Amino acid sequence: MKIQNVSILCSVAVIITTINVCSPVAAKTTSDVVAYKNTLSVWKNGNQRKAEALLDEYARKYPANQKIALFQAVCVRSRFNVDAAAPLFIEVLSREKARQKGAVKYSLQAQCALAMLAIDSRRSPETGFKVLNDVVQQNPSDPIPIWLLAIACRTLKHNQEGVTAYRKLLKIAPPGSSMVHQTFANMLDELDLDEESLKSRMIAVRLEPAPWSADGLALTLAKFKRYDDAIGLHQKVVGMAPSVPNYWNNFGTTLNASGRKAEAIAAYERAIEIRPNYASPWYNWGLILHEQKKYVEAAEKFSHAVEFAAGNSHYWVWWGNSLHDAGNSKEAYEKYQQAESLGANDKLTYNMLYILAKDLGLTEEEAIYAEKWRAAKP
Repeated sequence: MKIQNVSILCSVAVIITTINVCSPVAAKTTSDVVAYKNTLSVWKNGNQRKAEALLDEYARKYPANQKIALFQAVCVRSRFNVDAAAPLFIEVLSREKARQKGAVKYSLQAQCALAMLAIDSRRSPETGFKVLNDVVQQNPSDPIPIWLLAIACRTLKHNQEGVTAYRKLLKIAPPGSSMVHQTFANMLDELDLDEESLKSRMIAVRLEPAPWSADGLALTLAKFKRYDDAIGLHQKVVGMAPSVPNYWNNFGTTLNASGRKAEAIAAYERAIEIRPNYASPWYNWGLILHEQKKYVEAAEKFSHAVEFAAGNSHYWVWWGNSLHDAGNSKEAYEKYQQAESLGANDKLTYNMLYILAKDLGLTEEEAIYAEKWRAAKP
């Protein structure tokens, strides 16, 4: 994959060596309306950290202003700090209820807060999502509900709808903040829209140079096989935040993709050392061992991945793969069955279940899995 029309890493190495922490002094304002407009302008111009600092001050100074309160909650939620955002959304809703007299329709801010609480609590996520969609349709020029809708799309894995929401947001509130571009890029990556993702990654690093933004850029660069650039960034990231296991796991993924298997394993080991119950590096380590035909060792790594993420069908499939290749048909069959119970219903899984049922002399199961294999999608 080649990078088109994007200047890569012209200044990233300089940008990420220092993490900027903004502690601005709020400008003197004459009213809460002016305070909100000023903060919105700062955010629109890309400086989310400064906007967040202003919102902290204005929320104390103007506690009755629902626009400021919601804006603050959405900024916190944009960093996917659900626990910290929840009381802020609850406060927006509580103020609304306290000042209502009789049956009054909820304001835009209260509707947004209620919707996000429904999504994050998992009580009624799709209802909350519908409410946000309705609010956006009724207020197409207000960037805050659009931003919250886009965040909800990421949470609910509605990636295509999320990309549409972020594009709309960037159209009405350019150039976009660091977290807008970071989360937008995450969704673009999952849809394999790599060129667009790379542009947003670069903007996120420029606006907020930090380990998380540099880590995202490194992963996207690796998709373009720019491994030297990506590895250089990963090295800076783990140097700045050596105690974050996810950064070591991602470093290992890029090292593995570049062919540096031993170094990748060392990175996965470091991630596990920091957080022993982190399933992903166990799984990734197992993949390398399986590729090296070390099936017994690979199965042991996959067993740990399953131990810490028992609901992941993919981990069960790969545990079954290694056990099968190690000659342990009975246990492999059991792992594939567990994977099927968790939603693995593709042709490859059913093919293995059919083959193993046949090998184990399970005539009835052999017929069942043969039929499931024929009906399954690739």
